[in-house]
Amino acid sequence: MNQPWHALGGMPGVLAGTAIVAIAVGYQDVAQALTFNEVRQIARPVTVLVRSKDSIGSGVIIAKQGNIYTVLTNRHVVEESTAYQIQTSDTTIHSTVKVVRRFPEVDLAVVQFDSSKIYPVATLGNSDQIKQGDTIFSFGYPAAYDTTTRRVDPKYYEAEGIILAIDPTQAQGYVIKHRADTPRGMSGGPLFDAKGRLIAINGKHGSAWELREGVPTADSSERGENLTTGRTLVQVYNGEWFSIPINIAVKRLASVNVTSASLKIDNTPPPNNQERIAKPKNAGDFYLRASLAAQAGKTEAAIRDYSQTIQLNSDFLDAYFQRGLAYLKLNQPQRAIADFTEVINRPSGNLKIYAYNNRGNAYSRLDNWKAAVDDYNQAIRLNPDVANFYYNRGNAKDRLGDSDGAITDYTQTVRLNPKDAEAYFRRGNVLSRTRQYQSAIKDFTTALRLNPKDKSAFNNRGLAYMRAGNWQAAIADYSQAIRLDPKAGDFYYNRGLAHGLASNFKSAVADYTEAIRLNPKDAEAYFRRGSAYTRLGDLQAAIKDFNQVIQLNPDAKFAYNNRGLAFARMGQLQTAIADYTKAIQLDPKAADFYYNRGLARTSTNDEPGAIADFTEAVRLNPKDAEAYLRRGNLYVRTGKQDNAIADYQTAKQLFQQQNRPEGVKQAQEAMQKLQAK
Repeated sequence: MNQPWHALGGMPGVLAGTAIVAIAVGYQDVAQALTFNEVRQIARPVTVLVRSKDSIGSGVIIAKQGNIYTVLTNRHVVEESTAYQIQTSDTTIHSTVKVVRRFPEVDLAVVQFDSSKIYPVATLGNSDQIKQGDTIFSFGYPAAYDTTTRRVDPKYYEAEGIILAIDPTQAQGYVIKHRADTPRGMSGGPLFDAKGRLIAINGKHGSAWELREGVPTADSSERGENLTTGRTLVQVYNGEWFSIPINIAVKRLASVNVTSASLKIDNTPPPNNQERIAKPKNAGDFYLRASLAAQAGKTEAAIRDYSQTIQLNSDFLDAYFQRGLAYLKLNQPQRAIADFTEVINRPSGNLKIYAYNNRGNAYSRLDNWKAAVDDYNQAIRLNPDVANFYYNRGNAKDRLGDSDGAITDYTQTVRLNPKDAEAYFRRGNVLSRTRQYQSAIKDFTTALRLNPKDKSAFNNRGLAYMRAGNWQAAIADYSQAIRLDPKAGDFYYNRGLAHGLASNFKSAVADYTEAIRLNPKDAEAYFRRGSAYTRLGDLQAAIKDFNQVIQLNPDAKFAYNNRGLAFARMGQLQTAIADYTKAIQLDPKAADFYYNRGLARTSTNDEPGAIADFTEAVRLNPKDAEAYLRRGNLYVRTGKQDNAIADYQTAKQLFQQQNRPEGVKQAQEAMQKLQAK
């Protein structure tokens, strides 16, 4: 249903009310490597702010030809047809900005500005030489929310990190995964290596999806992911980011007349961290090794090294944060909560915001939805411009039964991120559950436009169509869900329900049969197929299915009731009465069971027993006009005319209230016939 990584536009800036503080965790300790401060002196003059009236991003100066400066940034930073400005490190705002090229196949763009001032240009490294574990530095202008002014303004920011992985299969050129904090607004900003060379352009963050099973039940007769048993997704900030290698950009620059001759390029290899990884000596070394272990899925080894990091440096808050994430992966939420709390209780910049979000996710693991909501509230208070926080809070409110609150939060999510298909999906589920079917259908349709292969959205839109009475549309959606996943028994089951409601009982039988083939222990599918066989008149097949239901679930009261109906239609009235009696034993408050047994007893001329059953039926359901009419007929047979007239009058009134003219006619004729005697 979802895309695991979101563009940086969805992430918060630095902690409100604090100064911009570089995150430096001490990765770099090898020969030939520059210090963070030395890289900073190189990077800051070439890092620029790219903005329009509606957007904020970053960029890096890579070439100068006369008075024309060429800036590399992300395509999504300058994708709108609007006017852009570039602010250089000296705070000069350049308004003569031209978007030279937006590359469709990668998330890169080239812009240029004209200035007589002298600005340095970045030296480009060879991104083909970078490897896992290399030290890198991220620079840019994130959108910082200030709780005092309640404004989002860009401020210069920088962070140190490491390369976590290199994956050439990633879409839009995002080959490099790294851990150097790169908040919202730093899209298009530079990623430098430990020799002060530009090796990549930032642009995506890794707010991972965490899958949890079990969600509120909506209707036991329908099965839909996120309606009965299915997925619950929360968005977890994991401190991972994605960048586009500079070599991908260089290959395209010639198309905009920026040749290699106009670029400063240094092809020497970057400093090597492999010895530090193999033989860690200090907190930074252990953190480096822990990060790579976590990337490799060696979670327990990562926790050991994060713990060693903390033992050597108890102020290493990134280690607490990442260990908390590792504990979540091992499903140890209490330990995760302790680590995120450590981050929250200390001055921790950006991490405090993310820690509140992730601690909320940990509380949700414990089904402590109230505590989860409290933490999401804190994250939103610190930065109310993050779609993910509202999404997670919406999930928690949904679990607390606060449907209105959940809808409000999902609405805010899609306002901030109109491409969040999962938020539309979740809001559609809540709307469907609260019987706002047309609005639910609209949300599922949007989710499918954003993700046309979402089988769950087809299924759940089918549920909404079915509840709204549009059987054919429901059948079409279930068919699409089945096409996407032909092994999902629930989709066949739901389509069987829709076929039954449309009186296509043969098609319903075929779908229930497939659901049973996929799950031979699906008692509900046997029950539904038995009911469809009953409607087709194949009573022996129906009884066989109801027998199977009872074998799988001896307390299946409806199976006894419906088997009794089948036996009654076959004329086996005593067997039917026995089944109705068993159903009543299982649920003594079910009026229909008494009514059905009353019909069977009427047919066996057991007037006293039948009268007793209809009397109990109307006691449990005083609006059951049919039961009054049937009891009135029995009173006539037993010579109790006054009682019969009273029942006919009550039946007539109820039929009138229920707008059932045929019933009114039956009760009226029965009274007239009795009074004529």
